[in-house]
Amino acid sequence: MTVRSYAGALVILTLVVVFWYKFDNFLAGPFFFVFVSISFTLFLLLEFGLATFVYRPVGDRKYLPTVSLVMPAFNEGKVVYRTAAAAAASTYPRDLLDIVTINDGSTDNTREELDRAQRDFGIRAIHLDRNSGKRRAVVAGFKESKGEIVAVMDSDTFLAPDALYNGVQNFSSSNVGAVCGHGKVYNKTENTITKMQDAWYDGMFTVFKGAESVFGMVTCCSGLLSFYRRKSIMGMMDSWASETFLGIPVKAGEDRALTNIVLRPRILNSADADDWILTNVVARRGEDVVYASNAVAYTIVPNTLRKFFRQQVRWKRGWFRGNLQTLTFMWKKHPLGSLLYYLHTVLAYLTPAVIARMLFLPALQGKFLSPSVYVIGLLYVGFLYTIYYAVREPRGTWPYRMLFQITYNLFISPFLSLFAWATIRRESWMTK
Repeated sequence: MTVRSYAGALVILTLVVVFWYKFDNFLAGPFFFVFVSISFTLFLLLEFGLATFVYRPVGDRKYLPTVSLVMPAFNEGKVVYRTAAAAAASTYPRDLLDIVTINDGSTDNTREELDRAQRDFGIRAIHLDRNSGKRRAVVAGFKESKGEIVAVMDSDTFLAPDALYNGVQNFSSSNVGAVCGHGKVYNKTENTITKMQDAWYDGMFTVFKGAESVFGMVTCCSGLLSFYRRKSIMGMMDSWASETFLGIPVKAGEDRALTNIVLRPRILNSADADDWILTNVVARRGEDVVYASNAVAYTIVPNTLRKFFRQQVRWKRGWFRGNLQTLTFMWKKHPLGSLLYYLHTVLAYLTPAVIARMLFLPALQGKFLSPSVYVIGLLYVGFLYTIYYAVREPRGTWPYRMLFQITYNLFISPFLSLFAWATIRRESWMTK
């Protein structure tokens, strides 16, 4: 067994014990508490089991289609030259790779830095006259691109040299329409906030996307690095760029919306989120959306709470919009994959109510048993992700996973979810 297998087996063994205990006491406790407990334990069992023992990245298949890499940028003058340099250093054959950068009306020195990258690395720099939002910048890049496969990356992300090659190998299967790369934190050593995000990213990609990928049902191809088969989405790009939600043009959630196009192609007259939509178009066509753990990209994450909050609100708005579409058709896909998706979605929507019902209300009444059980359960879940990360990467930021578990899931996420719902019509680039 590999180190990863041992880590997964340890996590799953503890989950089986908890699941058996919860099921055995099903009739003994309040229905709401028991339902949430059993559902979440089942979700974790599926997630860790699939990610550990079933998911495997696609190896080298010598597949070499033409590839275009699109990188939209807005006011990223401090870093965009270096990220363009990292992209240009890709091991993918240069005669098959076309790099297109889009300056979305930046007001800083992004134009000058992209022009410098164009001179130094032979990439293409396109400048839009005014800021139109990330969606339209991506569409402009798609229209300028030439490759059979189009990769999209954030302008504050550094690609590993083999990231493009490894991601593209997944398209050797004709049924794959989109691929999500693996995200790591570039500035993880900067402070406690970035270290917590690095530990969180490990589980978010390795565990959650790994489990989704087993069924070709990855629900969001992350904007830090994603790949699309050109013919799967090109005809939908203009509609995607001009999409509205409740009468307001949609600018946020572009990664999930792109994914939704792959998962479901006939959705663009209703409310969706950018990243999810492109994924959904592919999946609804019957195409697979998969995750490539060996296509690694290092992204700069928010280093202050204010920036982190803004990013999370933007992500949550995109998630809410995207789910309005994915909820309607994911049941038609693989039964186990559908179960994983709906368990996660139901639990996510219930989280604010669960915290109110099991934590705050009893505490206000002077009853501390339920809050204590909830906090212990929260710590237990954090412990599972911590040991899964620690066993695989002993020198990683895994000690910060428990800190993230408490601060984010208890004090940040529920309130940001409510705020995102209340302000769902607001749009801006905000923070990636």
